[in-house]
Amino acid sequence: MLHNLSDALPRKVNLTLPTAWTKRRLRVPKGVVIHHGDVATNDRVEIGAVPVTTARRTLLDCIDAHVSPELIEAAVRQARTRALIDKDDVKAIRARGRAA
Repeated sequence: MLHNLSDALPRKVNLTLPTAWTKRRLRVPKGVVIHHGDVATNDRVEIGAVPVTTARRTLLDCIDAHVSPELIEAAVRQARTRALIDKDDVKAIRARGRAA
């Protein structure tokens, strides 16, 4: 949604927090899903002041979350058109999709 690659709206907001935060007690608002993991610096960008995963990482995560292949392919085309991903990224994303 933040990369504006699809008209589809997620049912829930997914946030990844550092693994060091695993034991923190957090109040998680309804509609938010928390994941813990350390996201590599090269997999992060900022949209405004909001740190988010890159379009490439986001699309790979969507494949892992079993998002519809049709939505993924449309988002890949949009990301490529807007130069958010390159040819190698497209190959990696499509390979992950075939393996899923």
